Amino acid sequence: GLFHGSATTHSFDIFIYIIGAVILQLTSFYPRRFRTAKLTSQKSKLVNKNEEQFLIIEYPLVILFILIGATFLMSSSDLVSMFISIELQSYGLYILATLYRNSELSTTAGLTYFLLGGLSSCFILLGSSLLYLNSGLTNLDGIYVLASFCDANK
Repeated sequence: GLFHGSATTHSFDIFIYIIGAVILQLTSFYPRRFRTAKLTSQKSKLVNKNEEQFLIIEYPLVILFILIGATFLMSSSDLVSMFISIELQSYGLYILATLYRNSELSTTAGLTYFLLGGLSSCFILLGSSLLYLNSGLTNLDGIYVLASFCDANK
């Protein structure tokens, strides 16, 4: 299959989820404070529907995408699943870099990170295609067996 679960990967999955829970607990106060800071004291404006109020409401979801990408990456046993896991994790990191939409510095950093990430994805696909061209396999275990067999013949 595309993913391989073992005791080691499960223990690292638990470790990553614990680290993610700690990160969400340590950073949960800031997005909430930022969302409610724009509320005024007038009773008619209790429900403020500015876009700045809901600016960081997707923060826990983005962190979850990053964690899921990391756990998929650790248990991937195929070049295709490895690439998809890296892309899932990197898309979350792109969104996290551009979380403050009104900041020009944040938008510039996110766009630069996205362009460099696209370039690195091209290199990952190039390397994966070269591995597939030489071996005819996308499974990492099969590539390892083929490489060790070729080394044994030398």
